[in-house]
Amino acid sequence: MIRVAPVCDLRMTFSLVGRSAVRYSINGFTAVPPPGASVSFVIPVAKLVQGINVVELENMAPQESGTTVYVSSLDLAPTCLAP
Repeated sequence: MIRVAPVCDLRMTFSLVGRSAVRYSINGFTAVPPPGASVSFVIPVAKLVQGINVVELENMAPQESGTTVYVSSLDLAPTCLAP
């Protein structure tokens, strides 16, 4: 869960423990960046709500691989364009 005051698009950068394939979803927005140990994407302001937003992470590795996704850090950066 993240708490935001949506006034701009929001860049999310996840650092993962090891190379992982993950699908990220938040309020109807979905991102499937290429597998890696660090992934970044921008959520449009229209998909953010005032207050608490739930971010879902889904491991895209085959179940039989036994791979677990671990997040080591998350950086949130508003991306407002100058008028």
